[in-house]
Amino acid sequence: MVHRQLAANASRILDRRVIRLTDLPIAFTAQGWGKLNFNRNVMGRRFKVGGSEFDTFGFGTHANSIIQFDVSQYPGAQLSASVGRDESAGRNLWNNTIIAEVWVDGEVVYRSDSLDSKTDPQKVRVKVSGDTLSLVIHQDRDGGGGDHADWLEPRLELSN
Repeated sequence: MVHRQLAANASRILDRRVIRLTDLPIAFTAQGWGKLNFNRNVMGRRFKVGGSEFDTFGFGTHANSIIQFDVSQYPGAQLSASVGRDESAGRNLWNNTIIAEVWVDGEVVYRSDSLDSKTDPQKVRVKVSGDTLSLVIHQDRDGGGGDHADWLEPRLELSN
């Protein structure tokens, strides 16, 4: 019994050190088409990036977009996530591309390469040393048609 209780307490403590962005209030959001979806792609389906489906937490959006959070109460946190272009747009738009960025207090701290629907999700890990965190998706040079984007498992990992 004691071991189970210790394990349960340890699990709760570890959970406090990781905060899902989907659990935080959004300070501001805007996007080029559709509406921001939680835990599904912009079409309301499971995330599908790089030929794989993901049944996980995250955001489904469309270029051009911004999802902004107040992170002032989490000094020294690390953002950990994956980002990719969702396949839900349809085959005729699969080659369209997006660029993903992470901004802290308006400064770009991460910028992806050009991502198409065949590209595997790109890992993002950056230090968040500011008050405002923004997840940003831009349409790439080929226009915005079908530029569906997924932020997979976005979370803040807190330091001691």
